[in-house]
Amino acid sequence: MKLQISEVTVPGEAIAFHGSIDTTEWQAEPEGEALLDAPQIDGHYRRDGRYVYVDGELHVHGRTTCTRCLDDAECRQTLPFSEVYVKTATAAETDFDALPFDGSYIDLDALARDIVIMAAGAQVLCRDDCRGLCPGCGVNLNHESCQCVPEEVPPQWAALRELLTTKQ
Repeated sequence: MKLQISEVTVPGEAIAFHGSIDTTEWQAEPEGEALLDAPQIDGHYRRDGRYVYVDGELHVHGRTTCTRCLDDAECRQTLPFSEVYVKTATAAETDFDALPFDGSYIDLDALARDIVIMAAGAQVLCRDDCRGLCPGCGVNLNHESCQCVPEEVPPQWAALRELLTTKQ
């Protein structure tokens, strides 16, 4: 989706936008991860001199792998953003607090890709109370009980084991 900056005729006038993000240019997702719907973006932009202010939200619906139990995890996220763009003729004129654009349009597809990458969590869970995999036999504790035999506790750790069993 591209914002036509020439549509802003009155400085400071906010123009609303809404649309779908084209993800065909995005790099393929890692195995097990996928977007289930095209990301939706909405917000507004305004021009003030050579700066353009873009504010809005990106709505993403995707699937990934739970980091505890390795089941599929579906997630929906609303990701707010606020960016400043500056019209530049050369890279040397770029303001460090603003993203450059050529003056005619701003490509939101690239911005959306960056927002999704930055928002990708290091730990995604299939549900808040995910119990994960048994470290002994590898069974998914969300679906079945583990049949592992508890290990013999070394004598120096026996007092700690008693504390843990009394709390449960």
